[in-house]
Amino acid sequence: MTDRTKGPPALPDPSESPTISVEEAGRALGLGRAKAYLEAQLFERTGGAEGIPVMRFGRTLRCPTAAVRQLVGLS
Repeated sequence: MTDRTKGPPALPDPSESPTISVEEAGRALGLGRAKAYLEAQLFERTGGAEGIPVMRFGRTLRCPTAAVRQLVGLS
């Protein structure tokens, strides 16, 4: 089981790690893996109007660290 008393995991500084995985973004937002990917797909389908911000590199999805930090209120 996950210890939920610790809060969301720390996100790296954008200057050190400009992107993070969809799974890492989901954990920071309190989402499971499947929901995080659904939100990333929603971002793509809506042209960025909704969901978790992502960039596509071929078949790989990466989330801009700065955008995720802003979503969780760290920036």
